[in-house]
Amino acid sequence: MDNYTKQHHSPYFAWKTCSRRAILRSGVLLGGALLSGGCALDLPARVDTTAVKKSVDQLVCDVPWQGVDFAWLPDNKHIACASNQGLSVIDVLHQQQQWKQKNWPGYHYADAHTVAWSADGTRLLYVTDKAFLVQNTLSGENLWTHAMLPSTTRSIAFSADGTRVAFTQPQSGASGPATLQVWDVHIQRLLAQYQVSSKKSMLVWSPDSTLLAVNGQDGSAQVYQGSDGHLLWRYEAQSATSPLTLLSWSPDSSALAFSTPGVQGQGALEVRDARSGHARFHIAAMISPNAPNSKDRSISWSPDSQRMTFTIIGQHSSTMVVCSSQTGQRLFSCQPVSGQPVYATWSPNGNYLAAGNYLVGGSELVQGDNGNRSVIQFWDAHTGKTLFSYSAPKNPGQLSWSPDSQYLATITPKAYGILSNKTCLSMCRYGYDDYALQVFQVP
Repeated sequence: MDNYTKQHHSPYFAWKTCSRRAILRSGVLLGGALLSGGCALDLPARVDTTAVKKSVDQLVCDVPWQGVDFAWLPDNKHIACASNQGLSVIDVLHQQQQWKQKNWPGYHYADAHTVAWSADGTRLLYVTDKAFLVQNTLSGENLWTHAMLPSTTRSIAFSADGTRVAFTQPQSGASGPATLQVWDVHIQRLLAQYQVSSKKSMLVWSPDSTLLAVNGQDGSAQVYQGSDGHLLWRYEAQSATSPLTLLSWSPDSSALAFSTPGVQGQGALEVRDARSGHARFHIAAMISPNAPNSKDRSISWSPDSQRMTFTIIGQHSSTMVVCSSQTGQRLFSCQPVSGQPVYATWSPNGNYLAAGNYLVGGSELVQGDNGNRSVIQFWDAHTGKTLFSYSAPKNPGQLSWSPDSQYLATITPKAYGILSNKTCLSMCRYGYDDYALQVFQVP
């Protein structure tokens, strides 16, 4: 089994694949809920992407990809890559790869099923069922290897500043409560330990690394002080049929976004104050949750934390909607394009919205092959006007901006293999091979 096949059969990547399949099969994620709730959308006229300027000259890096995940480094010129063989760094402009470290004392990189990065990409967390490794991506130095009780279902999270690791430890029995531990990476010391409802709880650090949100399988959510485990607030699901799913923190760490099934299957998006737990707003919206550390976002925040964007998926197309993160009021809709642009991402400077554009229709969807008509679409983040699109072979995903907003990196398959799951169709990555890391320059 090659590296890429192995990683996509891991729990982490299987979760992401299922998310995408659910998005395709649901028909509408947000559209039906918002429109039926009386929040009518005044959508601009459709724009055919073939009429929007495309450019292949902006592709500055195109290298083979067999990794697990990647992150930009602060110099905006290098990308750190984690694979089943260890850590490497790619010089984007010269398309050169350098190995930093292949040694993990006592363990194997091939056993790692999850990785996570510090916000600046300078620290990397590898996770196996029995241990985790914290690594300096600039030097390749192994900073800390910590053995844990064996578990295939534990949750683990790396703080944005790379100084703390939180993980669940199983107690007796296959299910039930678990112990959550928070460790300081620098001094390798236990900071806090407390009981949570499940070892499969979703753990998400705030961007400022001071708060830890815990979303249990029972639909509850808690926010703890990261330094000492002090509980700030707790949310209890109103019923078993309306559990809460944690989505994401605002970039300024002041708010949390959740999704709930709501009543009669309608669903809702809810934003709460991070420290008090008080609700900012609650609107009808069906939103697919994100996997922890996932770069594919069904909901995305503007860099200044004032706006949010999500996707309305229709039968033949999708539309990006931008709303206020304070009130939930819709500000504008991005100009529609052909296909289904999903997983929007804001540029760090706040000027652009970008999304992979999954073209569907005709025999291409049945074949699971979108051909070379797939694109990365760009909008003006202030007005929603379409700007330009770049050709990107087949389903582009994992869009990641360089810190200076000058480059956009993505993982994209360049060849189509045998589709292993026919219900998945082209929205899943099963069946593709010959992947590439591509980097585009953005004007």
